[in-house]
Amino acid sequence: MKPFQLFREMRRNCSTNLNPIISFFIKLFLERLPLNIQMILIAKAYSNTEELAENADKLVAVSGNGSGSVYAVRQRAERWQSSDP
Repeated sequence: MKPFQLFREMRRNCSTNLNPIISFFIKLFLERLPLNIQMILIAKAYSNTEELAENADKLVAVSGNGSGSVYAVRQRAERWQSSDP
């Protein structure tokens, strides 16, 4: 999944009123990117969140980070249940 695709998926899962929690939302988004991409994106101010996501796509594409994928969002892991006799 490309960064912009991840961003759209995260945004789609948020409420329509994203403004009060935008900093938290951006933090969650950035944490799913490779560290070198995070550092570059944090250093610049963006006019909107879509610009941030588009720049993340471009940076991942030119950075040579494997397939250009980011860490996927996953469901909470199920806990192992022990079956003691």
